[in-house]
Amino acid sequence: MRKWLFSAVLVLAIFSLAGCASQAANSPNPVQTNQVTLPPSYRFDPPAIQVKVGDTVTWTNKDNFTHNVHLMGGINWVSQPLRPGDSASYTFTQAGRFPYICDFHSQDMKGEVIVLAK
Repeated sequence: MRKWLFSAVLVLAIFSLAGCASQAANSPNPVQTNQVTLPPSYRFDPPAIQVKVGDTVTWTNKDNFTHNVHLMGGINWVSQPLRPGDSASYTFTQAGRFPYICDFHSQDMKGEVIVLAK
């Protein structure tokens, strides 16, 4: 009985820690930049950025596959398909938090632009 209880507590502790790590990975600290790369690996780098109202953000596809950028959070802007080497840009005119995805790979490719007032 004691071994079973210890095993159950150990399993619960492992799942709790895994949940914390997953949550931390999904909420990175934003980087102050207006450049986002889509490197080989189905992700945006950096995944979270911070800019000011009036700044233009450029996404550049350095992967071997076609992607796009679909801004949400009240903007609903979608870039053209970005083939390897292509770029797309968007100028932010309002403050807020704007999540975005690649429509082709939305399970893996998620990011966020945090726009601060000037």
